Amino acid sequence: MAKIGSYNWNFCTVGGVTRVKIETGEDIRHLGELDRKLWTVLSCPANGLEFDDKTLSFIDTDADGKIRVNEVIAAAQWLTASLRNPDLILQGSDSVSLADFNQDTEEGKQLWNNAKEILGCIKESKDVISLSDIGRCASLSDVKETTAPVLPWGDNTEAALKACEAIKGKVADYFVRCKMAAFDEGCTAALDFTAEKIKGISDKNLSLCSDEIAGFPLAHITPNQLLPLVGGINPAWEERFDAVKRLVFDVDYPGQTALSLQQWDEVLAKLDAYTTWKKAQVRVIPKYEPMEKFLYLLRDFYALLNNFVILANFYSKDKGLKAIFQAGTLYVDQRSCDLCLKVTDMSKHAGMVELSGLFLIYCECTSKVRNEKMTIVAAVTRGDVANLRVGKNAIFYDRQLQEWDATVVKVIDNPISLEQAFWSPYRKMSNFVSEQISKIAAEKDNKVLTDMTGKIDEGVKTVANPEKDKMNSKTQQAFDIAKFCGIFAAIGMAIGYIGSFFTSLFKGIFALNWWQLLLALCAIILIISGPSVFLAWSKLRKRNLSPILNANGWAINSKVSINIPFGMTLTGVCNLPKFKANDPFAKKGLSWQMRLLLWCLVLLIVVGTAYGVLYYMDMLGCIGL
Repeated sequence: MAKIGSYNWNFCTVGGVTRVKIETGEDIRHLGELDRKLWTVLSCPANGLEFDDKTLSFIDTDADGKIRVNEVIAAAQWLTASLRNPDLILQGSDSVSLADFNQDTEEGKQLWNNAKEILGCIKESKDVISLSDIGRCASLSDVKETTAPVLPWGDNTEAALKACEAIKGKVADYFVRCKMAAFDEGCTAALDFTAEKIKGISDKNLSLCSDEIAGFPLAHITPNQLLPLVGGINPAWEERFDAVKRLVFDVDYPGQTALSLQQWDEVLAKLDAYTTWKKAQVRVIPKYEPMEKFLYLLRDFYALLNNFVILANFYSKDKGLKAIFQAGTLYVDQRSCDLCLKVTDMSKHAGMVELSGLFLIYCECTSKVRNEKMTIVAAVTRGDVANLRVGKNAIFYDRQLQEWDATVVKVIDNPISLEQAFWSPYRKMSNFVSEQISKIAAEKDNKVLTDMTGKIDEGVKTVANPEKDKMNSKTQQAFDIAKFCGIFAAIGMAIGYIGSFFTSLFKGIFALNWWQLLLALCAIILIISGPSVFLAWSKLRKRNLSPILNANGWAINSKVSINIPFGMTLTGVCNLPKFKANDPFAKKGLSWQMRLLLWCLVLLIVVGTAYGVLYYMDMLGCIGL
C-alpha cells in the first residue's frame, strides 16, 4: 500500500509492470486523485471493441469517438455519488435496489425519483429496478404519448426483425440471380448450385463444409423469380429460413408455396416502418436516460476499469476473461492464437508493429453468412513458423463464436521461442544447401540440353561439309587434350589437399580424450546457435503489445509486456496422444544395428566438423590442445 495524494492505493505487478489495483468502491471513488502517470491507458476507441457500445457512448460525453481519463473519472464520481455503497459497482449487475440510492446527494435523489416513476409506469410495487423495466416503461407510456405502435407481427415483431435480418442478404442474392436467369436462361446453370459444384466437396465430411454449402444460392435458380416456401431451401440456411416462414410468411401469406419479389419487398417495407418507429421511441424518452445510463454503467464500469486503469483481464489466469481488444481466436497450422485484434487502418500499423517484437500474421477475414469482411492481426507465440506464409488459409472465430474464413496477407517475422532460435541456423543452412543443390541441378540440366542441341547442330553441319569438319575436329581434339590434362592435375592436387586435411583431422580427433571431444562438440554448437539464441532471448523478453494497440488508436501509457511464460499461454498447440500407429504407408524402419551405425557416423561427422572449425579458428588452446 502506498499513499498518493490523500489516499492509500494498493499496487501489484502485472505483466512485469507495477500497476495500481482497483478492488474496492473507495478505489473507484478516488480515481480522480490517481496520478495520470500511473494509468495504463490514457484513451481508447469508443467503438470496435468487445464491449457494449451503448455503455461506451454514455462515457464518451463529448462524442469524439474516444474514451479518455477525464471521462472515466467523471463516470466514477457520478456512480459513487449515487450509491450508498460503491462496492456494488464491482458486482456488475444491471439491477439495483431503491434503498441503495444515496438520497443525501443530488445524483442519488434524482435517480431514486426516476426509478419510482419508471416502476409506477409499469405498475410494479417492487423495490428493485432493472434495465428491462426501462424498456417496458418506454413501450407502455411514451409510445402512447407520441405515436401509435407499429407492430406488423404483434409481440413477435422484434423476433421477426432479427430473423429477417439473418437472411435478408441471402434473399436479395437469390432474386438477383433469378433476374439474371430471366434475362438469359442459358446462364441459369452457372448461377445455380449444380451437381458439378457439389462434386467439388462431395469427398469431404459435409458436416464440416457448412461455409461452402452456405455459399451456394438460397434455393434453385429459376427464371420465374419465385422463392419456394415449402422445401427446396439450401440446408445451410434452412433453420433460419424456417424461422422467417413461421413468424412472417405464414402470417402474411398463409397457404402460399412460393414468394414473389414484390411480396418480399412488402415484408421489407413493414420492417422499415417498424425500425423507424422503434428509433423514434428511443428519442422520446430523455427523462429515463439518467436511469438507463446508471444501470449500464453499474453493469459494465468495473469491467472497463480492468481494461483501462489496469489490464487485469488481459493478464488474468482465468481463460474466460479476455481484454476488450481481443477479437477472438485464429486457428492456423495446428495451433490456436488467442491474441487477435481487429485492424481498422493498415497504414497506421506499417511503421509501428515492428517495435512490438512479436511474430505477427495479418489476415483478411470473410463471413459469407454475415456478408462482411474485416482484417485482424494475430500474435503467434508458440510452435514453428515454417508453414506460416502469405496466402495460407485459416479459420477465425470471433467472440460470439461466429466463423470467418481467414487468409494470411502479411507476416511480421520475429522470434517465437528459444527452441526455434536454437535450430534456426541449421534450418537456414539446410535451406541454403538445398537451394544451391537445386540451382546446380538446374544449371546442369540446362547444360546437358545445350550440349545435346549443339551436337545435333554440329552433326547437321558435318553432313553438309565433311572436309571442313574433319579439320576442326583435329584442332579441337588437340585443345581438349591439353585442357583435360590441366583438369586432371587440378583434381589430383585437390584430392591431395582434401586427403591431408582429413588425415590430420582424424589424427587430431582420435588423439582427443572423450571430455575434449565433448567440449569441442559443445563449443561448435555454442558458436553456431549461441548468437541466434541470445538475439531471440533479448527480443522475447522485450515483447510489447503497446505499439499494436497504439496503431489501433489507443493511447497506452505503459509497457504491455508479453514475456516468455505469459506468451506461452496466448497460443495453444496441438498435443497428440501417444499411441502405436499402424500406418500402411509408413516408411519401413531400419534395424537397430543400422540406426546405431548411422548415429555413430553422424556423431563422428559433427565432432570432426567441430574439431576442424575450432582448429582453423585457433581455439583449441582453450580446452588444453
